[in-house]
Amino acid sequence: MYRVARNYPSLTTTRTWQWYINQALQTSLRMTTGGVGYVNDGLMGETVIWYLLNDLKKEGLSSNVPALETAMRRRQTAWSTQQFPFGSEMAWDSTGQEGVFVWSKYFNDTKTATNSLNSILAFQPTIPHWGYDGNARRYWDNVYGGKLQRIERQLHHYGSGLNALPLIFHFHSFPDTLKFDGYSGDYGPNFSGHSMGIGTFVLQHPLFGWQAYGGRVTSTSPTVQVDVLDDGRRRVFIAPLGALFSLDAGAFTSLTFDPTKRTVALTIASRPTGAASAAAAPQGRLVVTQTASVSGVGTLAPTTSLRVDGGAFVVPFASNGSATVTFA
Repeated sequence: MYRVARNYPSLTTTRTWQWYINQALQTSLRMTTGGVGYVNDGLMGETVIWYLLNDLKKEGLSSNVPALETAMRRRQTAWSTQQFPFGSEMAWDSTGQEGVFVWSKYFNDTKTATNSLNSILAFQPTIPHWGYDGNARRYWDNVYGGKLQRIERQLHHYGSGLNALPLIFHFHSFPDTLKFDGYSGDYGPNFSGHSMGIGTFVLQHPLFGWQAYGGRVTSTSPTVQVDVLDDGRRRVFIAPLGALFSLDAGAFTSLTFDPTKRTVALTIASRPTGAASAAAAPQGRLVVTQTASVSGVGTLAPTTSLRVDGGAFVVPFASNGSATVTFA
C-alpha cells in the first residue's frame, strides 16, 4: 500500500504513503519481538522486507533503518552457524532459502548466501522442458492447500516461484488432469515470488548472440532493440552495463541499447501496452541500480535533466502517455 499511495496517489484516499510505510516497518519489527512462530526460519515472501529497507533509505527515513537491520541480522547470524538453515515447520523444505539468501547477501555473508543458492540448484533441475526447468520437487502440498487434493508430483509449486521465476501456480502433472490447480491460499506465495523477481534481462551470449529473457530482440544492428514483454514490465537489466532499471510507476515498452556508445534509451508508458483498464501512472518513477562494476562504464545518468524524488528519477509523460529517457 505504501507503493500504491506513493506512486499512484489517486488510488488511495484514506491514508498517506508515510502512514503505510510506517505500518510496514512496525509490522516487520513486531514479527521479531516474540510470539510469532517460525520467525527464526527463512520466511516465504520476506524479500519484501528487503524492499522496505531500501525504500526507507530512499525516502530519507534512515533513522528507522538500524532497528530493522538489527532484527534481520540477528536471524542471519544464527543461519550462518547452521549447515542447512533452510527448514520451515518441516525439517526440510524448499521455502526457507529465499530469506536466508536475501539477508546473507545483504550482510555480505557470501558463504551462507552461496550455500543457500547451491541448495536451490541441487533440487531445481535445469532442463529444456517448461514443466521441469526450475521446478521444485514437491509432492504433498496438494493435500494441504490444493483444490484437487492428492499426492502428486507438482510442477511449479510456490517452492519454485519463491526460489526462481517460473510460472504463477502449480500444474497437475498426472496425465488424467494436466491443468493448473484452482486458486487457493497457495497461489499467494508463488505470485509474490514471481512478481518481485520478474523482469526483462538483456545479454550477449557467446554462442547465441543477443538474447532478451522476458522480452523479444527485434534488431541487433547497429543497435540492440528489445520489446519488453515480461509479466510486470517494471524491471530491465542490461548485462553489458551491469545495470538494473526499475520502475516504481509506469511500464517499460521497449529499449534500445548501443553497445558501442554504452547508452540505453528506455521507452516508458503510463500503463502496460494492451492493458487499457490498468491504473495509469501520473508520471514515470525510475530507479537505476548499478549491480556490478563494468570496465568502461561509469556512473549512469540521464542525458536530460530529470528531477529526483524519493530516490527515483521523475519522468514526465507526453500527451500520448509515454516518454523515452536515455542513460549514458
